[in-house]
Amino acid sequence: MSQPRELLVYPGSPKTGTSALQATLRCNVAQLKAAGWNYLHDPVEGDPHSVGSGNSLRLSAALSGISDGDPLAEFEIIAPAGERSIIAGETLSKMGAEEWFPIIELLEAEGGTIRSVYCVRDLYPFYWSAHNQVVSVFRQAEEFSAGWMAARARSRNTPVGGLIDRYALPLPDAPCVTSQTLLHYETIKENLLEEMILAGGLPLESFDLSQMSSVKRPINRSLTQPEMALMLKINSEVDEFRAQWSGLTLTQRPSPRPVRPVWVPDAYQWLVDNAQPTLDEFNALLPPGTDWRVQILDRSKYELEEVDPHPERSPEFADAIYHLLSFDPSEDYREFLISLLPGGVYDPPPPPGRLRRVAS
Repeated sequence: MSQPRELLVYPGSPKTGTSALQATLRCNVAQLKAAGWNYLHDPVEGDPHSVGSGNSLRLSAALSGISDGDPLAEFEIIAPAGERSIIAGETLSKMGAEEWFPIIELLEAEGGTIRSVYCVRDLYPFYWSAHNQVVSVFRQAEEFSAGWMAARARSRNTPVGGLIDRYALPLPDAPCVTSQTLLHYETIKENLLEEMILAGGLPLESFDLSQMSSVKRPINRSLTQPEMALMLKINSEVDEFRAQWSGLTLTQRPSPRPVRPVWVPDAYQWLVDNAQPTLDEFNALLPPGTDWRVQILDRSKYELEEVDPHPERSPEFADAIYHLLSFDPSEDYREFLISLLPGGVYDPPPPPGRLRRVAS
C-alpha cells in the first residue's frame, strides 16, 4: 500500500516574493527530487520565461471553474498519489475555501495531508507595489491615488482586482489541513527565499540558490519612481503593445537604485479607513492574541519617497530613460522611444561597467 499523499502549498499572495520563490523551486527540481519532494510542471511551464509563474495555473483554473478541466485529473499530474509534492502559484490565492473541497475530500479519503505557507505584507507598500505593476505591465496610465485604490480594492474584473480580499487564509478548516503558516514580508524580506523554504519544512541545504542568476525571466521587480514616471509618459503617448513592451523591458533589468514606496497621504488614509473590515475577517481565522490591526504607518520604516510633481526635471528621470534605451531593443523600438525625448536624442555617458549604446 502506498504512503499517504503529502502536499505543501505556496499560494501567494501577489507582490510578496512569489515569482522569486517559484523560480527558485523551478531551478531546483532535481535537488528537491533527491530530497524526496516533487515540483512538477504543467505544459505552461515549458517556457523558460514563465519559470516564475508556478505550477498551479491549470489546477486553479479547473478548481475555480475558469476552464473545463477536471480538477482531480489536474491535481494528479502535479501531486501524484503516495508522494510528497509542492504546488505554488499566485492564482491559488484567489480561491475560496469551497473551491478547495475536491482536493480536501480526496486527501481525507486516502489519509493524506496538506499544509500551506502564506506570505502577506503591510498594506501601504503592498498597494504601491500593486499599482506599480498595473502601470508597468497592464498599460494603465492612472496616477496612484485613493480613488485608484477604491476602484480596484474589491473588483475582481481588473488585472490586480480583489487584492484586499486575498488577505485571507486560502485553505478550509479540515482534519487533513495540518498547518497554515503566515509569514510577514517586511520582517523576512532580507532573507525571503530562505525563510519561505524553511517555513515549508524543506531542506534548505538542498537548494542551489546560485542558479537564480541564470534565470532569464525577470523576478517581477517594482519600478522606481522615475521609471514609473517614464512608463506613465509612454502609456499616455503610444499604442498598448509598445507600452507593454516598455514596461516588461524595464522590469527585466536590475533596479538602478533601491525601490521605495512613494508617499501619497490620501491613498494611505483611504487604506486606514477601509482596511479594517477585511482585517477583521482575516483575524477571525487566527488564534486569539495574534490578530492584526490597522496602525499608523511609521514612515521611517519604509524610507518613503515624496511624490515629485515634475519627475522629468530630475536626474533620475534621465537615468530611467537611459536604463530603458540601453536594453538594446530593435531599431524601430529604439526610434519610437527616442521620439518621446526632447530634441529626439539622448546619449549620456554610460554607467560604470556598461558599454555605450548609441541612441541616435
